[in-house]
Amino acid sequence: MKLIQAQKIMWLATGPWYKTGLQPIVEIINNWISNNGLDTNKTGLIFLCEDGGYDACIDLWKMAIEQGVRFVNPAPFPYSLSSSPAGFVAKACNIFGPAIILVEKENGSTQDELDVYAHQIFLQEVTHLYIVKATLYNSEYQYNSTVSLYTGQ
Repeated sequence: MKLIQAQKIMWLATGPWYKTGLQPIVEIINNWISNNGLDTNKTGLIFLCEDGGYDACIDLWKMAIEQGVRFVNPAPFPYSLSSSPAGFVAKACNIFGPAIILVEKENGSTQDELDVYAHQIFLQEVTHLYIVKATLYNSEYQYNSTVSLYTGQ
């Protein structure tokens, strides 16, 4: 796996990521796709974060407690799944290759898993892989991420 380019970004949002979007990440990836002429059918995504859909799940349960289960708006449900950040970015960028999420572990074993999954993705005729490492849970909605593009060469 060879690193082509990487960019660190920080942004301030007006609310949780699943309500405001991951637009800075989406913009970087879409720019790289168009600038490099990448085939999104042969592009994969691995999204590393500390919590997946944790904050959306908590909000969904809060609504259920406050309003009763029968009256909860189902719209936030897809964002409550741990795979939702990867799915959101892949859909917004038209990435049709594998898109997975790895929830970071405190003991540091995530890097080993990342290497295994990246290798498996490149075995599926994927030519390029985006790896996004993001902090999504922050009470002040100050997010930071690193977006990296790799080739299997």
